[in-house]
Amino acid sequence: MKHSDPEERLISAKAAVRQAVRSLVHPTPEALDQAEALLRQAHGWLRSAVNLSGQPSAEAWLWTRQDLLELKRLLLRVCGLLDHAAGFYAGWLSFRNTLAGGYTAQGGPAEALSGNRLSLEA
Repeated sequence: MKHSDPEERLISAKAAVRQAVRSLVHPTPEALDQAEALLRQAHGWLRSAVNLSGQPSAEAWLWTRQDLLELKRLLLRVCGLLDHAAGFYAGWLSFRNTLAGGYTAQGGPAEALSGNRLSLEA
């Protein structure tokens, strides 16, 4: 695909976001990195589509309505998946802190100290 007109660039952006959604279904650190790269790529396609189109008339954007609605739906899915991934990892961080640092005086998990520890016994 040449990506010579705004419509082709919008289609490429949708494809990149769709692929990001697929990678975020199982949010490993590698999948999160891949999704970030894909979303940056989609952002570039969208920016260039807008730059190529200039100030189009309402009629010129009619062909994009369905594509833009689908892109919006995909981006909402990305947001939901990222929110779930963030909640999952925040939960594990809280659990780890509780195991490693105990509880605070207020009853919440204490922050685990990072870094190396050395314990010596005589």
